[in-house]
Amino acid sequence: MGDGKRVSKDHPAIVFLGDLDELNSHLGLALAAGGKEWAEELTSIQQDIFNLSLIHISEPTRRTPIS
Repeated sequence: MGDGKRVSKDHPAIVFLGDLDELNSHLGLALAAGGKEWAEELTSIQQDIFNLSLIHISEPTRRTPIS
């Protein structure tokens, strides 16, 4: 994690980051498959997901607990 703390691969924070990455990949596939009319929106959503990932990694105090 960005704070230097080591966690296991099945830690909820790592699972969350993996889910975000997978979602971003699916959006990329939609864009590559000819989503030209949605290109601006898909690209914007991908950037938001990327930013969310960075916040989650770098600012552990802003994370909300997963119940």
